[in-house]
Amino acid sequence: MKLGLMEIIKQDKYILGLPNLLSFSRLLLLPLICYAITLEPAAGGGLALVLLALSFVTDFFDGYVARRRNQFSELGRILDPIMDKLNVAAIMLFLTAYRDLPCWYVAIVIGRDLAILVLSLWVIKTKRHVPQSNLIGKVALVVFLIVIVTYILDLKPYNYIAMAVSVALVPITLIRYILVYARNGESSGSTS
Repeated sequence: MKLGLMEIIKQDKYILGLPNLLSFSRLLLLPLICYAITLEPAAGGGLALVLLALSFVTDFFDGYVARRRNQFSELGRILDPIMDKLNVAAIMLFLTAYRDLPCWYVAIVIGRDLAILVLSLWVIKTKRHVPQSNLIGKVALVVFLIVIVTYILDLKPYNYIAMAVSVALVPITLIRYILVYARNGESSGSTS
């Protein structure tokens, strides 16, 4: 992996730009969100939602700032979806332990994300290209976030409905990524 990925990152002139720093800031919020989930739902739920909203805002602004300042970064294209996947996985694992989110569901989501990461690394290595996010990847992320919110707030039966919708999206998104990556590895693939 050293050749393609490291060369792409080394050539990135905006590696320490504001968009990448915003992406990294989500790592600082993640332990606080997970801690809030461990608290009683009445106290921790609201705190977890505020911190999750702040994380979502920084996720939005990293892309906004990159477009506004024309600071598109190859590291940012890699970092942003990894932060998304890391946040979703960690929060879901805490929801499994503290809010009864089913283990099988978390395994499906993490398995999907790992498959997408492996496919993305393959595209980077073979095509020397970092895939960009697209609409279906963003929709899947939003649905995963809806599942997270409904479990934080214990909104039955809405949490089950959101979970069913997201499970239906998993094979659709995976098939989409496989087809796009196998065809040409161009920017229409998503890593979200």
